[in-house]
Formats: sequence, C-alpha cells, structure tokens
Amino acid sequence: MVMRAELPARVQFLRTPDRSWQNAVVVVGDEGPGRPPAAKAAETRERIVRAARQVFSELGYDAATFQEIAVRADLTRPAINHYFKSKRALYQEVIETTNAMVVSVGVQNSIRIDHPDRPIAGLHLRGNPSRRP
Repeated sequence: MVMRAELPARVQFLRTPDRSWQNAVVVVGDEGPGRPPAAKAAETRERIVRAARQVFSELGYDAATFQEIAVRADLTRPAINHYFKSKRALYQEVIETTNAMVVSVGVQNSIRIDHPDRPIAGLHLRGNPSRRP
C-alpha cells in the first residue's frame, strides 16, 4: 500500500507504509510542453498559428520547422503534428487567419468614413493628432 504525503502546489511525493521515501515524484497540473487536453483544442490551435506566424515571418517558409514552432508555442513537435498534418497545411491556416484579420481591420476602418471622429483601429499617429493632412 502506498500512502501520499500531501504537499501544497503541484508536487506530491510517494511514501511507503514503512515511511521510507521512494524516488518517484508525481507532478500534478502543468507538466510543461506537450499536447494539452482536448478541452483546450481551439486555444491550442490558435497558439500554434500565432507561433507559426512569427516563425514564418522571421525565417521564411523554407527555413521554418515544426520544432521551432513547437518551441515558440511551448508544445512538442508531435503536438503540432496532431493539429496540422504538414507544414503546408499550417502555412495555409496562417495565411487564412492573417487575411481574415486584415479584412476585419479594413472593415472596421471603413466605418470611419461614416464617422470621421472615430480613430482608426490599430493606427498610431505621430506628432499632433489634431493636424490632418
């Protein structure tokens, strides 16, 4: 029979009935990189796409690797493969989500035509904001 010595936080040590400590440590909770539970699938997919966007932007398509994307997303390479079967599929997802963001900002900014006093979303002006070209 194994008894557990309760500790706060994430770690519990295993102890035998004769009160000697075993070398085993059970880590409860966040275990670092890996594939998250299915309940967080959408969040994980977004994390991968954000990391991939950074890696593709910095290194280019050819030099980008699933390993580098996994490091940026704090996941394992097999976890990336779980969500995307190939680099091409991941790149396509990055392109589609980036295009959707650009279109969304464009639509939001087109509303400014009807309301010229509203600032343009995502646009930061230097100098005197009351001065218009």
